[in-house]
Amino acid sequence: MRDYTVEQTSLNFKWNYKRMMSFVPTPGTPSFAAICKGLTSYELDASRITVDAPTTRFGDVMLGIALLGNRAALRFTPSFLELYVTSLYDGDEERLLGIVNAALTALEEADSDSAQGEAHVRLACHLKLAPLENFALLRDHLKISDTITDLIPEAAVYQIEVPKESRIKELRVVIARSVAYEDALFLDVNIVYPGPLETAVLARQVEADFNLVVEKIGLREKVKVQ
Repeated sequence: MRDYTVEQTSLNFKWNYKRMMSFVPTPGTPSFAAICKGLTSYELDASRITVDAPTTRFGDVMLGIALLGNRAALRFTPSFLELYVTSLYDGDEERLLGIVNAALTALEEADSDSAQGEAHVRLACHLKLAPLENFALLRDHLKISDTITDLIPEAAVYQIEVPKESRIKELRVVIARSVAYEDALFLDVNIVYPGPLETAVLARQVEADFNLVVEKIGLREKVKVQ
């Protein structure tokens, strides 16, 4: 097992509705008022709310709300609700759950069908390893012979089989050399969970599934010395 520390992690949570919604929350509607009320404590600002309808197609209508000092962004469309976080910080879980819960509650009050769908979660992480261990790990996964010196491994892609009793519908991971940090790996984990959705349960499940992925790859988070 190779030890790692987390340099940076971004999160994308996307709730795809089972059927198209007949509305997008926009200023002046009850659902928009409920969303704003629910997001007040997450650095909500009118200047960071956008309503976009670039064409006459209903599918192109979008409400965007930037939160947490522009570090997080909510997006509402007729087909999905999405939360993107550029960098996860320690202690973020409670606030992110609050943001998603406020959005989902407001949508469900407007249309109960919005509670039906599936969750797509993506974690994109830069993990710091010991010097040159990122190349060594990639070489191990790609089974490249040491005699072939002119082939430098850059990425590996896996679909991970999960037990039938698991709630995971699909689990994929991409391992690549990080171009943002020296001696680091870029890990792109994509997981699909079928509904119904309980956000607190899902958050714990995502953490457990991420730990499962890094363990299968041969990584272990380095224990911080107090």
